Amino acid sequence: MNINNWKEKKLERIAVVGSSCSGKTTLSAKLADILNIPQVELDALYWGPDWKVNTDFVEKATEAIQQKYWVMDGNYHKVKPLIQEKADLIVWLNYSFLVVMGRAIWRTCSRIFTREEIFSGNRETLFQSLLSSDSLLLWILKTYSKYKKEYGLLHRTYPDKVIVLKNQKETNIFLEKLRKVER
Repeated sequence: MNINNWKEKKLERIAVVGSSCSGKTTLSAKLADILNIPQVELDALYWGPDWKVNTDFVEKATEAIQQKYWVMDGNYHKVKPLIQEKADLIVWLNYSFLVVMGRAIWRTCSRIFTREEIFSGNRETLFQSLLSSDSLLLWILKTYSKYKKEYGLLHRTYPDKVIVLKNQKETNIFLEKLRKVER
């Protein structure tokens, strides 16, 4: 779908997808604010204290997906088909690898330095973020191409639902146009 063709669509449920550190949660928060609807951050549902996976993640996510209004961000395969089916609009942040990795490094270093709490009391540490096999930076290296390929196929499945934003300028234009649409 062209960035200009979504205006006629009802926007009650929006899914924001993309690689890790592409800006999904930030964009979701802005969309939720503009549309005055709830934001659902799948990472916050998935991760419990001490980086343990919440055993009721699928149940909580499914409950959120069934709501009438939401902006949901995340890439969790267990609930992805249901999210994409229910969404009125799927926004794919298809940013370059260099942008994504630059954001990841900046965000990670910033969170380590400030000791920012992410969710469920979790904080990023130097070891976990940069030196462990669970490193976010390694995760991006492993998954960036996979997500690019996977989300590139969304147009075939949902040709009238997907908007691809390739850089911050396109994202800013999209947000500005959304602010001007009468709701």
